[in-house]
Amino acid sequence: LNAPVFSTLLDSKGKMWIGTRGTGLYIDGKQYTENDSTSMISNDIYKIAEDKNGRIWLATWQGGLHMTDNNDGKPLYFTNFLINSYNEKRQHDLCFGDDGDLWIATNNGLYVVNTNKKNITNKDFTNYNTQNGSLPTNEIVCLYFDHESHTLWAGTTGCGIIQLQFYNNRKIKSIKTIDRSAGLANNIVKAILKDKNGFIWVSTEEDLSRIEPKTGGVRTFHIGKSLQSNIFAENAALLTKDGKMIFGTGYGLAIVRPKNTKYLNIKNVNICITEL
Repeated sequence: LNAPVFSTLLDSKGKMWIGTRGTGLYIDGKQYTENDSTSMISNDIYKIAEDKNGRIWLATWQGGLHMTDNNDGKPLYFTNFLINSYNEKRQHDLCFGDDGDLWIATNNGLYVVNTNKKNITNKDFTNYNTQNGSLPTNEIVCLYFDHESHTLWAGTTGCGIIQLQFYNNRKIKSIKTIDRSAGLANNIVKAILKDKNGFIWVSTEEDLSRIEPKTGGVRTFHIGKSLQSNIFAENAALLTKDGKMIFGTGYGLAIVRPKNTKYLNIKNVNICITEL
Protein backbone atom coordinates (compact mmCIF):
# COMPACT_ATOMS: atom_id res chain seq x y z
CA LEU A 1 0.00 0.00 0.00
CA ASN A 2 1.24 3.46 -0.89
CA ALA A 3 -0.31 5.23 2.10
CA PRO A 4 -0.42 4.91 5.91
CA VAL A 5 -2.87 2.32 7.23
CA PHE A 6 -5.22 3.87 9.81
CA SER A 7 -7.71 1.06 10.44
CA THR A 8 -8.29 -2.64 9.74
CA LEU A 9 -11.27 -4.95 10.20
CA LEU A 10 -11.81 -8.66 9.65
CA ASP A 11 -15.59 -8.76 9.19
CA SER A 12 -18.05 -11.51 10.12
CA LYS A 13 -17.83 -12.91 6.59
CA GLY A 14 -14.05 -13.26 6.74
CA LYS A 15 -13.26 -10.28 4.52
CA MET A 16 -10.35 -8.02 5.38
CA TRP A 17 -11.03 -4.27 5.26
CA ILE A 18 -8.11 -1.83 5.31
CA GLY A 19 -8.59 1.92 5.62
CA THR A 20 -5.77 4.21 4.57
CA ARG A 21 -4.99 7.88 4.68
CA GLY A 22 -4.81 8.96 1.07
CA THR A 23 -5.54 5.92 -1.10
CA GLY A 24 -9.00 4.93 0.10
CA LEU A 25 -10.32 1.53 1.12
CA TYR A 26 -9.08 -1.99 0.38
CA ILE A 27 -11.31 -5.08 0.72
CA ASP A 28 -9.44 -8.35 0.32
CA GLY A 29 -6.85 -6.43 -1.68
CA LYS A 30 -9.27 -4.65 -4.03
CA GLN A 31 -9.05 -0.85 -3.89
CA TYR A 32 -12.03 1.53 -3.65
CA THR A 33 -11.68 5.31 -3.84
CA GLU A 34 -13.79 8.44 -4.09
CA ASN A 35 -13.39 8.36 -7.85
CA ASP A 36 -15.34 5.12 -8.38
CA SER A 37 -19.05 4.30 -8.22
CA THR A 38 -19.24 3.37 -4.50
CA SER A 39 -20.37 6.86 -3.42
CA MET A 40 -17.29 7.27 -1.22
CA ILE A 41 -16.46 10.96 -0.78
CA SER A 42 -13.13 10.65 1.01
CA ASN A 43 -9.94 8.63 0.55
CA ASP A 44 -8.98 9.09 4.20
CA ILE A 45 -10.48 6.23 6.23
CA TYR A 46 -9.75 6.70 9.93
CA LYS A 47 -11.83 3.88 11.48
CA ILE A 48 -13.83 0.84 10.33
CA ALA A 49 -16.50 -0.92 12.41
CA GLU A 50 -19.16 -3.61 11.88
CA ASP A 51 -22.53 -3.60 13.61
CA LYS A 52 -24.58 -6.65 14.66
CA ASN A 53 -26.54 -6.48 11.40
CA GLY A 54 -23.35 -6.95 9.39
CA ARG A 55 -23.27 -3.36 8.11
CA ILE A 56 -19.86 -1.73 7.79
CA TRP A 57 -19.28 1.83 9.00
CA LEU A 58 -16.37 4.07 8.00
CA ALA A 59 -15.31 7.22 9.85
CA THR A 60 -13.60 9.40 7.25
CA TRP A 61 -11.65 12.64 7.27
CA GLN A 62 -13.61 15.38 5.52
CA GLY A 63 -16.06 12.86 4.08
CA GLY A 64 -18.37 12.18 7.00
CA LEU A 65 -19.67 8.76 8.00
CA HIS A 66 -20.06 6.03 5.36
CA MET A 67 -22.22 2.90 5.71
CA THR A 68 -22.68 -0.13 3.48
CA ASP A 69 -24.96 -3.16 3.89
CA ASN A 70 -22.02 -5.36 2.83
CA ASN A 71 -24.22 -7.67 0.77
CA ASP A 72 -22.36 -10.37 -1.12
CA GLY A 73 -23.07 -10.48 -4.82
CA LYS A 74 -24.05 -6.83 -5.02
CA PRO A 75 -21.83 -3.86 -6.03
CA LEU A 76 -20.32 -2.03 -3.08
CA TYR A 77 -22.24 1.17 -2.34
CA PHE A 78 -22.09 3.56 0.60
CA THR A 79 -24.73 5.75 2.18
CA ASN A 80 -23.26 8.96 3.58
CA PHE A 81 -24.15 10.58 6.90
CA LEU A 82 -22.95 13.65 8.84
CA ILE A 83 -21.84 15.71 5.85
CA ASN A 84 -23.75 18.92 6.54
CA SER A 85 -20.96 20.89 8.23
CA TYR A 86 -17.21 21.19 7.84
CA ASN A 87 -16.36 19.91 11.31
CA GLU A 88 -18.82 17.02 11.50
CA LYS A 89 -17.29 15.67 8.27
CA ARG A 90 -13.89 15.50 10.02
CA GLN A 91 -14.06 12.23 11.96
CA HIS A 92 -11.51 10.37 14.04
CA ASP A 93 -12.94 7.28 15.72
CA LEU A 94 -15.89 4.90 16.17
CA CYS A 95 -16.92 2.62 19.04
CA PHE A 96 -19.97 0.63 20.05
CA GLY A 97 -21.73 1.30 23.33
CA ASP A 98 -24.73 -0.43 24.88
CA ASP A 99 -27.68 -1.81 22.91
CA GLY A 100 -26.22 -1.22 19.44
CA ASP A 101 -25.32 2.46 19.94
CA LEU A 102 -22.52 3.59 17.62
CA TRP A 103 -20.49 6.54 18.93
CA ILE A 104 -18.67 8.81 16.46
CA ALA A 105 -15.79 11.12 17.41
CA THR A 106 -15.70 14.26 15.25
CA ASN A 107 -14.45 17.84 15.24
CA ASN A 108 -18.04 18.84 16.01
CA GLY A 109 -18.23 16.84 19.22
CA LEU A 110 -19.81 13.42 19.75
CA TYR A 111 -22.55 11.78 17.71
CA VAL A 112 -24.47 8.60 18.48
CA VAL A 113 -26.90 6.49 16.46
CA ASN A 114 -28.60 3.21 17.28
CA THR A 115 -27.59 0.62 14.69
CA ASN A 116 -30.40 -1.76 15.65
CA LYS A 117 -32.64 0.38 13.47
CA LYS A 118 -32.94 -0.91 9.91
CA ASN A 119 -33.42 2.31 7.96
CA ILE A 120 -31.18 5.04 9.38
CA THR A 121 -31.32 8.72 8.38
CA ASN A 122 -29.47 11.79 9.60
CA LYS A 123 -32.42 12.54 11.91
CA ASP A 124 -31.53 9.46 13.96
CA PHE A 125 -28.21 10.92 15.14
CA THR A 126 -27.85 12.73 18.47
CA ASN A 127 -25.10 15.34 18.79
CA TYR A 128 -23.20 16.51 21.89
CA ASN A 129 -20.98 19.58 21.52
CA THR A 130 -20.14 23.00 22.94
CA GLN A 131 -22.91 24.71 20.99
CA ASN A 132 -25.65 22.79 22.81
CA GLY A 133 -23.78 22.96 26.13
CA SER A 134 -23.09 19.23 26.39
CA LEU A 135 -19.28 19.18 26.13
CA PRO A 136 -16.36 21.43 27.10
CA THR A 137 -14.77 21.04 23.65
CA ASN A 138 -15.70 19.90 20.15
CA GLU A 139 -12.55 18.12 18.95
CA ILE A 140 -12.98 14.50 20.03
CA VAL A 141 -10.10 12.30 18.86
CA CYS A 142 -10.53 8.85 20.42
CA LEU A 143 -13.18 6.77 22.19
CA TYR A 144 -13.46 3.83 24.55
CA PHE A 145 -16.72 2.42 25.91
CA ASP A 146 -16.51 0.45 29.15
CA HIS A 147 -19.45 -1.98 29.05
CA GLU A 148 -18.99 -3.00 32.68
CA SER A 149 -19.53 0.50 34.08
CA HIS A 150 -21.54 1.77 31.07
CA THR A 151 -19.07 4.64 30.75
CA LEU A 152 -17.88 6.40 27.60
CA TRP A 153 -14.33 7.76 27.70
CA ALA A 154 -13.63 10.46 25.09
CA GLY A 155 -10.14 11.79 24.41
CA THR A 156 -9.91 15.38 23.25
CA THR A 157 -7.47 17.85 21.76
CA GLY A 158 -6.83 20.40 24.48
CA CYS A 159 -9.21 19.35 27.28
CA GLY A 160 -7.80 15.99 28.32
CA ILE A 161 -10.21 13.09 28.68
CA ILE A 162 -13.95 13.24 29.32
CA GLN A 163 -15.76 10.56 31.34
CA LEU A 164 -19.48 10.29 30.48
CA GLN A 165 -22.47 8.25 31.58
CA PHE A 166 -25.96 8.45 30.05
CA TYR A 167 -29.57 7.77 30.91
CA ASN A 168 -31.57 5.38 28.71
CA ASN A 169 -32.91 8.37 26.75
CA ARG A 170 -29.29 9.37 25.94
CA LYS A 171 -29.34 12.46 28.13
CA ILE A 172 -26.08 12.94 30.01
CA LYS A 173 -26.25 11.46 33.50
CA SER A 174 -22.75 12.50 34.60
CA ILE A 175 -19.71 14.15 33.04
CA LYS A 176 -16.20 14.58 34.39
CA THR A 177 -13.09 16.02 32.77
CA ILE A 178 -9.64 14.72 33.71
CA ASP A 179 -6.89 17.00 32.48
CA ARG A 180 -3.36 18.10 33.28
CA SER A 181 -4.46 19.84 36.45
CA ALA A 182 -5.66 16.44 37.72
CA GLY A 183 -2.35 14.76 36.85
CA LEU A 184 -2.90 13.75 33.22
CA ALA A 185 0.35 13.75 31.23
CA ASN A 186 -0.98 16.07 28.54
CA ASN A 187 -4.31 17.56 27.47
CA ILE A 188 -3.90 16.29 23.91
CA VAL A 189 -5.12 12.69 24.11
CA LYS A 190 -4.29 10.17 21.38
CA ALA A 191 -5.70 6.76 22.39
CA ILE A 192 -7.52 4.98 25.23
CA LEU A 193 -7.32 1.39 26.51
CA LYS A 194 -8.58 -0.52 29.53
CA ASP A 195 -6.25 -3.11 31.03
CA LYS A 196 -7.28 -6.40 32.63
CA ASN A 197 -7.08 -4.84 36.09
CA GLY A 198 -9.72 -2.23 35.23
CA PHE A 199 -7.38 0.76 34.84
CA ILE A 200 -7.88 3.19 31.95
CA TRP A 201 -4.66 3.97 30.05
CA VAL A 202 -4.40 7.19 28.08
CA SER A 203 -1.66 7.88 25.55
CA THR A 204 -1.04 11.56 24.89
CA GLU A 205 1.19 13.92 22.96
CA GLU A 206 3.57 13.68 25.90
CA ASP A 207 3.84 10.47 27.96
CA LEU A 208 1.31 7.88 29.10
CA SER A 209 -1.19 8.12 31.97
CA ARG A 210 -3.13 5.54 33.97
CA ILE A 211 -6.50 6.43 35.51
CA GLU A 212 -8.22 4.63 38.38
CA PRO A 213 -11.86 5.01 37.24
CA LYS A 214 -13.51 4.86 40.67
CA THR A 215 -11.32 7.46 42.37
CA GLY A 216 -10.11 9.47 39.37
CA GLY A 217 -6.52 9.05 40.54
CA VAL A 218 -3.93 9.52 37.80
CA ARG A 219 -0.37 8.25 37.43
CA THR A 220 1.97 9.15 34.58
CA PHE A 221 4.65 6.99 32.96
CA HIS A 222 7.63 7.95 30.82
CA ILE A 223 8.14 5.14 28.30
CA GLY A 224 11.27 5.82 26.27
CA LYS A 225 14.49 7.78 26.50
CA SER A 226 13.90 9.93 23.43
CA LEU A 227 11.32 12.68 22.98
CA GLN A 228 9.77 10.99 19.92
CA SER A 229 9.19 7.71 21.77
CA ASN A 230 6.92 9.52 24.24
CA ILE A 231 4.82 11.28 21.58
CA PHE A 232 2.01 8.86 20.83
CA ALA A 233 0.11 8.32 17.57
CA GLU A 234 -3.62 8.86 17.13
CA ASN A 235 -5.74 5.75 17.81
CA ALA A 236 -2.73 3.46 17.64
CA ALA A 237 -3.35 1.19 20.61
CA LEU A 238 -4.01 -2.52 21.18
CA LEU A 239 -4.66 -4.76 24.18
CA THR A 240 -3.30 -8.27 23.55
CA LYS A 241 -4.83 -11.51 24.85
CA ASP A 242 -2.10 -11.89 27.46
CA GLY A 243 -2.71 -8.41 28.87
CA LYS A 244 0.08 -6.45 27.23
CA MET A 245 -0.73 -3.04 25.74
CA ILE A 246 0.87 -1.83 22.52
CA PHE A 247 0.92 1.86 21.64
CA GLY A 248 2.21 3.51 18.47
CA THR A 249 4.69 6.34 18.98
CA GLY A 250 6.79 8.66 16.86
CA TYR A 251 9.67 6.22 17.29
CA GLY A 252 8.04 2.83 16.80
CA LEU A 253 5.97 0.73 19.19
CA ALA A 254 5.77 0.98 22.97
CA ILE A 255 4.86 -2.29 24.70
CA VAL A 256 3.51 -1.91 28.22
CA ARG A 257 3.20 -4.72 30.75
CA PRO A 258 0.96 -3.17 33.43
CA LYS A 259 2.50 -5.10 36.33
CA ASN A 260 6.01 -3.86 35.45
CA THR A 261 5.31 -0.13 35.03
CA LYS A 262 7.01 2.44 37.21
CA TYR A 263 5.41 5.66 38.35
CA LEU A 264 6.89 8.87 36.96
CA ASN A 265 7.28 11.59 39.56
CA ILE A 266 6.53 14.76 37.60
CA LYS A 267 8.46 16.91 40.06
CA ASN A 268 11.69 15.13 39.21
CA VAL A 269 11.44 15.37 35.42
CA ASN A 270 14.17 17.40 33.71
CA ILE A 271 12.78 20.28 31.65
CA CYS A 272 14.19 20.78 28.17
CA ILE A 273 13.65 24.18 26.54
CA THR A 274 13.29 23.63 22.78
CA GLU A 275 12.36 27.11 21.61
CA LEU A 276 12.17 30.72 22.85
